[in-house]
Amino acid sequence: MNKRIILVGKTCAGKSYIREKFREKGYQIDVSYTSRPPREGEVDGIDYHFISADEFIDMLADLKFYEYVKYNDNWYGTGEYEFRNSEVFIMETEGVSKLGIDRQDSLVIYVNTPLETRAKRMKERGWSDEKIQERIEEDNKKFKNFKDYDLEIDSEVSDEHYFFAYEGNTEIERCTCHTCLSNKTCEFAYDPYNTDGDCLAMK
Repeated sequence: MNKRIILVGKTCAGKSYIREKFREKGYQIDVSYTSRPPREGEVDGIDYHFISADEFIDMLADLKFYEYVKYNDNWYGTGEYEFRNSEVFIMETEGVSKLGIDRQDSLVIYVNTPLETRAKRMKERGWSDEKIQERIEEDNKKFKNFKDYDLEIDSEVSDEHYFFAYEGNTEIERCTCHTCLSNKTCEFAYDPYNTDGDCLAMK
């Protein structure tokens, strides 16, 4: 059984939304650290630990991070303590590449939401067309050769039908669930439209 669930996706893919669904179901959510300023509505200690760049560097020097990256001139990192004591994480592709031996105990989910939806969400953040285009290009480069994931899902499914729960099912082959778009062997997935709630791959 996997010890942790790691969400990876491009800008505005819906990673935080999915993480909150896990939180609502009682999972221990990792709160990462970042040197970027909070966006409107974000809460320190809930969405991120918002710290200064100098504080981040001090934590690096004290070996407090399990993994960290610098992205768009801002630092992001997963604390060593948080990594050992949490169940659901949001990471960059670079962070996934640093998992090493811990990769075997991790279920990596690629949240692959359509560009049109992501661009709309970026616009709703008040970003300029230039900034949106820059972020899209950066994401395309970062994810061009990203293959190190176990499931691929789309966060665009509406709240009414979106149901996502980790059950630790093992040896499920060729999952055909609504949320599992990759048709890979996977360890959890539910079809939100299936009335009995069973993974279709189990039938």
